[in-house]
Amino acid sequence: MMRKDYKKLISFICMFILSISLLSTHTVKAETINDVIVETEDNLTLENEDISNEAELAANKEIVLFHTNDTHSRVDAFPKMKSYVNGFAGNSLLLDAGDTFHGQSFATLENGSSIAKILNAMGYAAMVPGNHDFNYGQDILRTLGGEANLPLLAVNVKKNGVVAYDDVVIKEVNGVKVGILGIATPETAYKTNPLNVVGLDFGTKESIIADAQAAVDALKTQGANVIVALSHLGIDPTSDVKATDIAEAVTGIDVMIDGHSHSTLDKYEEFNAAHKTKITSTGNYLESFGEVRISLDNENNVLDVKPGNVLTKNLTEEDAEIKGLIDGIKKGQEPILNEIVGETPIDLDGVRENVRSGHTNLGRLITSAMLDETGADIAITNGGGIRDSIKAGQITKGNVIAVLPFGNYIVTKNVTGQDIIDALNATMAKLNGGFPHFAGMNVLTEEYIDEAGKTRWRVVSIEVNGSPIDAEKMYTLATNDFMAAGGDNYTMFGNYPTLNEYSALDEALIKYISKVGAKGIIAIDSEVRLAEAELVEMEALKERLTEAIKAEFKVELIKYSEDKTLVVLTKDSERKEFLVNGALASAEAVLEEVNKELNGGDQVPPTDEPSVDVKPEDGTGNGSGAGSGSSNGNSSNSGSGTGTEPGKGNSTLPETGGTNPMVPAALGVIIILAGVVVLKKKNKTA
Repeated sequence: MMRKDYKKLISFICMFILSISLLSTHTVKAETINDVIVETEDNLTLENEDISNEAELAANKEIVLFHTNDTHSRVDAFPKMKSYVNGFAGNSLLLDAGDTFHGQSFATLENGSSIAKILNAMGYAAMVPGNHDFNYGQDILRTLGGEANLPLLAVNVKKNGVVAYDDVVIKEVNGVKVGILGIATPETAYKTNPLNVVGLDFGTKESIIADAQAAVDALKTQGANVIVALSHLGIDPTSDVKATDIAEAVTGIDVMIDGHSHSTLDKYEEFNAAHKTKITSTGNYLESFGEVRISLDNENNVLDVKPGNVLTKNLTEEDAEIKGLIDGIKKGQEPILNEIVGETPIDLDGVRENVRSGHTNLGRLITSAMLDETGADIAITNGGGIRDSIKAGQITKGNVIAVLPFGNYIVTKNVTGQDIIDALNATMAKLNGGFPHFAGMNVLTEEYIDEAGKTRWRVVSIEVNGSPIDAEKMYTLATNDFMAAGGDNYTMFGNYPTLNEYSALDEALIKYISKVGAKGIIAIDSEVRLAEAELVEMEALKERLTEAIKAEFKVELIKYSEDKTLVVLTKDSERKEFLVNGALASAEAVLEEVNKELNGGDQVPPTDEPSVDVKPEDGTGNGSGAGSGSSNGNSSNSGSGTGTEPGKGNSTLPETGGTNPMVPAALGVIIILAGVVVLKKKNKTA
């Protein structure tokens, strides 16, 4: 009996030891992470390496650098970020890598001042200006830096050979001197309106490398223990100067905090393996913020640098002060949103079903504004980025922002005529967020049913400024940033380099409405830029018109091109269109002849100001995905985001979670308990 008891005792001791070892594995792992688990967008956990010598660990010190980039005036996650950062007070710095002051109406309504107030309240220590931070002009940018109470660092931005803003700064954290330099992208010269940067020199790759090395050396001479480069360069292979170029050529930088390419560098060890300096970036739109942990010895020598990203959606606590500040700014902007910017004598159609299946007068107005802003040959924007209608009467800023809410900006690129043709063929389908609204072109299409049974249209002919499109010719295209990156199936545009970047779509539309007035809106309303092909000869027109007038259709003749006339027949909700192979004057003569024959001329041609029947909005929301949400959030803009977006927009894909470290331990306990039950049963049967 004692032998059996002894065996049972040994079994229980073994199971107890196994249980403790499983549970302690998680505990030890948690201790190797200094304070918190830091997540990336791939749900990777970035942990500090095990330090076996506990005495050495206790002797080391650590500072934390929090950072943001490419927020483009998205501010709603700042209260969560501030609450998180508060836990590291006295041991951290807050830095920004640019494209911060401009983007959505929250910023643009006050020329960036609203953003400056938030940066000041958050306690940012320094930033490098991004190309879009120059969108208000170089002098206003300098003022914004003062309002935010932070230095604007850019060693390579010079005026008359002298640094135009600040170049370096040293901040002390927990006894550690952190030297910070800034490097702005030379692409700013053409990725903002050139008028915003007159007289500024952004340097060449060679001069930027030399300026950066000189700044590092100067900071070390001044006693900096840690060297941080704030860069708005990006890692896009097409960029003139990349963050990787600096990391490979400049010695002495401990970490580069980068922006511009909207990259989330989550596999840091793999990405940085080839570079002398670690590079980190945290995506865009404040979906996450960066957390760089730097460990040092007692003499403030850097031992290790560990970057990571914190997903704001995983945070719950909000800082009341920052939340109140943002809410107050939004409340104060209400009078600005009510500011009158123009007037329209007709309804401007932004109904979802209409802008995603065909042209409307509002789409024509927006793309005309894009041409006016850029001087391009052609302008194209996606129907999914048009989010509201404007009723006849006074137009407010709020009305325009409701139409284009994603903060997307205008981009120009040189593209081939063939890619224009391919883009239209790829996107002309009913209820498609990418449906093309355009200016600078007249397009004739034919309807067909694709393999999926969906109604689509394909191009029959395109005229650009009155001439047939040349498939091999290069045309200057104005579009939104979401589509320029390939969003909404405009993939053919993504590979072309950017010529220039301009103001936000809503800003351009406001300027254009003020410029052209009610008469300009009426003129655009009467234009026909997109028509379905049914081409009839002039001799067949008389028969068509005779049948239509007898059936009580209203007849409208519209000039389509110099030698073609668009005929529009309407009766109640029925509408028919066809093209006549003949000039407008000839078609009008035929109509007059038919009228005389049928009823002595009682049926008269319509006026030049046809009415527009706009269906009411159904009130349902729609996300375009880059927004343009199109993130166009356009960003759609998937977010431009816009709702068609990606954006770039901008809907977030479901995430696959990693294994919870408690799961193996819990499974071990369950197995042990099961073993105990079995043992007891065996004892009973014994």
